[in-house]
Amino acid sequence: MTRNRLHENLPFASFDTINQGNGMIDALNSAITTSLERRLGRAALLGSALGAFMLGGLSAASAQTVTVWSGYPEMAPFYEHVAQGLKAKHPNLNVKVEAIALREHEKRIALGLTSGVAGATVIELQGSTVRRYLENDLLPKAPDAVASFVKDKANFDEFFTSNASYEGAVYGVPLFRGQAALFYNIDMFKAAGLSTPPKTMDEYTQYAEKLTKRGPDGNPTISGWSLRLTGGGQGIAEKFWINLFQYGGSVLEPTSDGKWRANYANEAGRATLKQYLQNVHVLKTVTPEMPADAEAFERGQTAMFIRESWVIGDIASKAPNDLHEGGVT
Repeated sequence: MTRNRLHENLPFASFDTINQGNGMIDALNSAITTSLERRLGRAALLGSALGAFMLGGLSAASAQTVTVWSGYPEMAPFYEHVAQGLKAKHPNLNVKVEAIALREHEKRIALGLTSGVAGATVIELQGSTVRRYLENDLLPKAPDAVASFVKDKANFDEFFTSNASYEGAVYGVPLFRGQAALFYNIDMFKAAGLSTPPKTMDEYTQYAEKLTKRGPDGNPTISGWSLRLTGGGQGIAEKFWINLFQYGGSVLEPTSDGKWRANYANEAGRATLKQYLQNVHVLKTVTPEMPADAEAFERGQTAMFIRESWVIGDIASKAPNDLHEGGVT
């Protein structure tokens, strides 16, 4: 894996940082204790990823089970580890981890929060997703113990605290953050005569053309650059945003009246869209029908792609012999 200069400064964090393990356990411990002792019907968001710790109308007798909703199945071991840490103070506490695919998780949240979630539920959310629920007052503020933990500069700096807050109030605890990076196949680069990753957007297209493998009919069989072309709308927009940012653009910009407006109907947006069209329709270095993303990369079906740092762990578990610093063989 490599992170080249092109992607060192990105406009957003896809997820938020994993906090110090003991500190996170202490915060959750305090939140649970507060809820059980005071019988609060509250929700304390657990992240700029943002998880929500929803303790809805529970009494000390009934709040023996906490359900964790996650959109990342690979996070299940982490939540189970935290659950074990809570056992010392709450031996009767049962934590159920329900980790499913991200898009299904987002649907579950939309239905659950608008219709009412029963019981104590921890909900993991991205900062870019949670705002709609905060604006519609579907998530209450964090308990005081959790808010104090998040505001403590020894735990988080201003970037993470602000991402876990809304209109000055803390709603969550930063959980984890993924930094977008370029992943590339070392052997494919060598075969194409490339010794370093691309450093400009023009080079990305040039590299993609050199790296693409084609069949007898001229159609690509291995994509040179796996662009996000299908899937959930939010994911497609976020990946477009990453490329747009390299051209100096942004999806949104603030207005003088405190609102936001679209900011891609300009030269930066045109250049980004042109690069997509050139790679898909002119050079045909990738097609919407081709295998894509991390799965394609791990199977040797694409030479390079941009994704968050969770890919490192995914490669380590699915193709451990192929992962090396500086790329993948």
